[in-house]
Amino acid sequence: SFGPYSSANEAYLADLGEIPDASIINPEVADEIPDTSKTIYLENLPIDITNNELKYLYSRCGTISSVDIFNLRPDLDPGELNEGEKKELMKRDRKSGLKSAGQYRIKRTPVYARIQFEDEDGYDAATIDMLRIFGMVIRRHAVKTIPARNIQSIYIEDIPPGFFAIDLEEKLSNILNPYMYISLKLGQHVNSQPKSCQIRFPTFEVAHFAFEKLRGIHFGEEKCNIHFMKTPENANEYWTRDCVPEP
Repeated sequence: SFGPYSSANEAYLADLGEIPDASIINPEVADEIPDTSKTIYLENLPIDITNNELKYLYSRCGTISSVDIFNLRPDLDPGELNEGEKKELMKRDRKSGLKSAGQYRIKRTPVYARIQFEDEDGYDAATIDMLRIFGMVIRRHAVKTIPARNIQSIYIEDIPPGFFAIDLEEKLSNILNPYMYISLKLGQHVNSQPKSCQIRFPTFEVAHFAFEKLRGIHFGEEKCNIHFMKTPENANEYWTRDCVPEP
């Protein structure tokens, strides 16, 4: 079988939008996969966002059945900055020229979340154009909605040094066997030592299935991280509050 689907062809058809419902998903795992007609992802969240805060804000869209927050690092958070400290950070950024051409950085925090509504009405309200394109402002953060069906990749990050790409491909495939085989685009780089990689899947259902199978993967004594969204290169600046989000 191909991930949660009963065949690779059905996974392909689902990717093309030709399957009207989830009836083709393997019944053994169907209950473990969020319903894409009721599930959204949120990006660019405050680094100390809480489940209760998200439930309060997005319950305006509809009744929420679950909230999951990813990439929190409370161990790095020094605590809320006062207004004077925030002004100093903004002043420093302006002087350093970080906003000039060629030094522009992704303005997205590493924290994201998944919300599942109890019905499709909540999903519909949370995915209106305004929330998808401009987002909901949460504590100066423009938090955009991403429909779950648009999430079709997972990112494996913090791969320890000394682990070769060809070994990574074999390890991933062994964990996912017999459901699917992972083929990395290695080319002439079979002996490279990647720090991270992106794996694309035909649908969200397949990506979620692989995510759950690979969570907690270890390389020897070290554990890498797996996410649905790529962690920005300047993530530490957010986790340590060394930068201030723009309104």
